Amino acid sequence: ELSMAEADLAAAEADWETPVERERAVPVARAAREETEAELAQLPAMIEAEQARLERDQEELERARGARQQAAGSDLEVIVLEKAVKSQAATVEVMRKREGVLLAKRDRLVAELDAARRNAELRIPERKALDAARAAVAGASAAVARAEVASDEAQLLLDRMTIRAPIPGFVQ
Repeated sequence: ELSMAEADLAAAEADWETPVERERAVPVARAAREETEAELAQLPAMIEAEQARLERDQEELERARGARQQAAGSDLEVIVLEKAVKSQAATVEVMRKREGVLLAKRDRLVAELDAARRNAELRIPERKALDAARAAVAGASAAVARAEVASDEAQLLLDRMTIRAPIPGFVQ
């Protein structure tokens, strides 16, 4: 039991001295936040590009309707362009709503970054594991000491129970 406690203590001390996971969590959270902020910065240009495609599709649809009225275009072309306009309008709407999603994601990542920084500073689980391992070693050492005392007491009792004759010989 003592050797197990000492092994746990060595592992806890290693975790305490080299908090790799805690140190990794901060830059990972920072990078995720920066990635989301970059997406937010790109979003207006992406919306503008999708809006331009929508306007182009709408103009093509109007031309196709005009051509159909003059019997120069087909109904199929108008139907295809109407579907394209609806699809592009939906894409523009999705892009506009993406901003709310990205803002919420950024807020969550800011909170995670703050938590990662605080966890790296406090290191509560590592401190708890280290203290528990130290206590386990102390408890196991105390158990060993108690066992040694019990062994010594048993040996003393045994020594006191042995009857020794003052002179050698046999009793008849």
